[in-house]
Amino acid sequence: HALELLEKSLRPFPQELNRLDWKLDVSQKDNRTHCHLSAFANTEGSGFLVFGINRNGSIEGIDEITIEKVLTKIANIARDGLEPSVAIDHSVEEFHERTILLIYVVESNIKPVHLRGKPLEESYIRSGGQTRKMDQNDLKNAILSSGPVRYEETIASKSPSTDVLQKLDYVRLFDMLGIP
Repeated sequence: HALELLEKSLRPFPQELNRLDWKLDVSQKDNRTHCHLSAFANTEGSGFLVFGINRNGSIEGIDEITIEKVLTKIANIARDGLEPSVAIDHSVEEFHERTILLIYVVESNIKPVHLRGKPLEESYIRSGGQTRKMDQNDLKNAILSSGPVRYEETIASKSPSTDVLQKLDYVRLFDMLGIP
């Protein structure tokens, strides 16, 4: 889906979309990246940061070292820089013979997502392909569109995944479900 949105954003003339933002590298201004992640987490349908595209819409690509740096920084901000924390996923793809990094920012069930340690007024949204601070109406709508936290979305354990199977009686569960 991100590649379809990217194609759409580049043709017939380059323009960023509400659900897609181009980047060459992570902003040196930490706060700017926080704002983008907040905006996408508050955007209906989620959003994508695409690294390897310059602000004019030219596909420049991204190298492995930059990919690692971007992923580390974005993951840290998503986990520690926003309230509530934001779920992200990523994919490295070949696009028009260049390597790009797609970062999927999942729409949060609990809104508004704002900068950690700051008031709700430090929440952002995408509008007209730009990231902007939420106004009072945006904040009200975000709160109204919040859903309850679903059990399946809560963190069960901070244990490494290798320890999880040892803590679960999965053999009994499979027997009960009739799964070999």
